[in-house]
Amino acid sequence: MQCLSPTFRSTHGVASAMLRRSAPRAQAYLLKQASSPAAKSASGAPDSIIWMAPSAKDFKQDTALSPGSNFVFPAGGVDASLFEKMDTLGFPTTIVVSAQKVDEAFLRAWREKMPAGERLTLVRRGTSMGSIDSKAAKALGIAVVNTPGVNSPHVAKFVFDTLQIADAVKAGKSPRAVLVGAGSVGRCVADLMTSVGVKPTIIEHLTVQEQQLPAAELEKLLESRFGISAKSATLGSTLAAALPGATHVALCCPTDGTPIMNESMVDKLVSGGGADREIRIACIARPDAFSVDAIRKLPKNVHCQFDYGESILAPVRAQVNEGGDRANVGWSSKAMNSEACKADMDEAVNIFCRKAFRGIVAVSDVRPTGG
Repeated sequence: MQCLSPTFRSTHGVASAMLRRSAPRAQAYLLKQASSPAAKSASGAPDSIIWMAPSAKDFKQDTALSPGSNFVFPAGGVDASLFEKMDTLGFPTTIVVSAQKVDEAFLRAWREKMPAGERLTLVRRGTSMGSIDSKAAKALGIAVVNTPGVNSPHVAKFVFDTLQIADAVKAGKSPRAVLVGAGSVGRCVADLMTSVGVKPTIIEHLTVQEQQLPAAELEKLLESRFGISAKSATLGSTLAAALPGATHVALCCPTDGTPIMNESMVDKLVSGGGADREIRIACIARPDAFSVDAIRKLPKNVHCQFDYGESILAPVRAQVNEGGDRANVGWSSKAMNSEACKADMDEAVNIFCRKAFRGIVAVSDVRPTGG
């Protein structure tokens, strides 16, 4: 099994080895035609790139990253009013965003302010495209690209460390791990678990018919659909069947607003094994992967760490803590905020900014989402 991420820098033990391995598909995507000559700007103006996403602390000063380009770091959010100051923005042909909402009004204002025929590219510094109106972008002839898999090893390392699963192994314990989600982050987490001798049970979307398959057939499905060796993990039929007796649970999956962990699932989790055994949960999915009542129901021997953007966490945390803070539930926004992760993301985005965004990136280059 191989974690899909371009070869960038890292200093984290096993995660470092994962980062050093080449990932042909992801790297080929990021470097797509990068050696092709850049087209001339229709406006004839110097390249201007609006960067509205986080960045490594030294990125703004490192002009060598994108020679000949003018990076603009405006204050404020992603709003159509931004283009009222077009004279100070230098007619940007590329805009870099993070998880901000990018609606049709913003995209239309950008298109209308630019010279006719100018190629425009919106670069999502990350994977999920859910906050971008991709349909409107395509209609307006604006290419939308993202950086799939680049942050996966860093996020996976955060999950692995949060679970403290290596410490449990060193202490002579036998962790029973459940991993929800077999996307690029989930595969990296499984890699790390395997490196310390833990074989996780992986839960993914299966049809009712697939859930009835015998173990041998589930092994084949794990390898054929998710690219994970049956020697490294087990594909579980349902979450309800996998949770009893589990000691470590990682949620690395997309959500649709329907809780994956409800009160019934919490009951399943605490059943089996010792009733007072220590259980650790790391959730890098949106917090709505849990119902508020399920979080409140977590007993003191279950420690759950949520990690996501603060604006998303805040309202959920407020509901959970209405009766007082819960010592066994943590909230953070750290998984993608290490300088190493930011630097890798900057480097991936910069490939687009420097090479692909001028006549190379096509409007159809919208990548699928996935954890």
